[in-house]
Amino acid sequence: MVAIMTIVGFFLRLIGSNQSFWLDEGASLEIALTPLASFVTKMASDFHPPLFYLLLKLWLPLAGHSEWLIRLPFILIGTATIPAVYFLVKEIVDSKNHMAPRLALIFFCLSPFHIYYSQELRMYSLNALLTVLSWAYLLRSQKRSHPKYLIFFTLFNALNIYTFYGAFFNLAAQFLFIIFSRKKILPLLASLVVSFALFAPWLPTMLEQTKVGGYLKSALPGWSALSGSLDFKSLMLIPLKLLSGRISFTPKIVYYALGGLISAIYIFLAAFGAKEKRHAVLATWVIVPLIIASVVGLKTPVLGYWRFLFILPAVISLSAIGLSKFSLSVGGVTFWTLVILTLIPTLITWGNPINQREDWRRLSSYINQPQSLVVVNFPAPFAPLKFYSPQADYYFTQKSLGSPRADLIETISIPASSKLRIFLLDYLSDLTDPQRTAQKALETAGFTRVGERSFKNIGVVYEYRPPAKASN
Repeated sequence: MVAIMTIVGFFLRLIGSNQSFWLDEGASLEIALTPLASFVTKMASDFHPPLFYLLLKLWLPLAGHSEWLIRLPFILIGTATIPAVYFLVKEIVDSKNHMAPRLALIFFCLSPFHIYYSQELRMYSLNALLTVLSWAYLLRSQKRSHPKYLIFFTLFNALNIYTFYGAFFNLAAQFLFIIFSRKKILPLLASLVVSFALFAPWLPTMLEQTKVGGYLKSALPGWSALSGSLDFKSLMLIPLKLLSGRISFTPKIVYYALGGLISAIYIFLAAFGAKEKRHAVLATWVIVPLIIASVVGLKTPVLGYWRFLFILPAVISLSAIGLSKFSLSVGGVTFWTLVILTLIPTLITWGNPINQREDWRRLSSYINQPQSLVVVNFPAPFAPLKFYSPQADYYFTQKSLGSPRADLIETISIPASSKLRIFLLDYLSDLTDPQRTAQKALETAGFTRVGERSFKNIGVVYEYRPPAKASN
């Protein structure tokens, strides 16, 4: 059964993996393609540790330019989490409870949120796998005396914090669990200290990265809301998205009804499964990171729901344990209801392009025309453009982030007048150019808008002609 569900999970995560890379995935590619000599310097302008990017860097020469092939290692990592969850639950529940591990296996295999983020060219699927493995070896270290379990616990935690800074929230949860479980406290706490010590060489770069986050907050006031500031909406989106998937559709009342029903069933089952003391490990894994993240959220936005993929295995495991306590008749109806409801968001994602990634591949095909200038409301090309359109001619309306050019009309006219067509991207303009000064500058300089075209989840691209060529 484990093998079958793992294979099913792999194919579910492979479907749709040839989508275009979107903005954050383009950033992953940009960093991974940076030469090693300047890699650490480049990382200082990012917000994440280096392990994921190094793995991607090693894989890119083999993967070429194919989206699904570039994503493949991280799809496999996501797939590997499915059996890992099964064996974790076996480690937690009573040896007579054979149903809970199987239910966790099925639910995690079908999880729409995990399916989506297993395809994402970001560090989240790796973070989730390492988190599951670290908890599994923590529990094994408590039950067995062999030192290899402690070594693996240390290693997986060290790799995890080199993958995603959210792993520190997980380490805090493990610290509290070790203290209150009162089993092998000193060796396990020593393991956490060693994991942190192994991370110490990266601390100076991490501190530099925190300055970038502060700069973004001041340069782009709207960035905090997008990144998950501490408010009611961000807090409610975490369970809603984790349990019902990343989808959104209209009418909103139907979306909230479906997502709310799925979330409510999972949360009810999880609460039922958390009643026994031996399952407190899973409750600690879920609750402590959310509390700490909320406190950190008072200072900086960290409550974006996508950052909490690593707690999803614990929520699903608790739900599976809770469901296993029901009678066969009630449990069977609940199981099939949840399976059907859980499949709906994935089917919607496959069938509705609005729930898929930004289509920079098609946009790049559109703007890659001879004698063209691409105008972006940003101080550099957006990361996916560097991957899909590295040879295009660009004009940037900002000198630095949050600092528009004062001489926009004069400076845009010089490169644009020698081109046959000018493409103005409206992407992120609500943040970087809410007054649409770039459009006004082109029209003031005599450029004529001759068309516009929308691209999936990116927005509008306006096409202009220089004054002397507007009639062509």
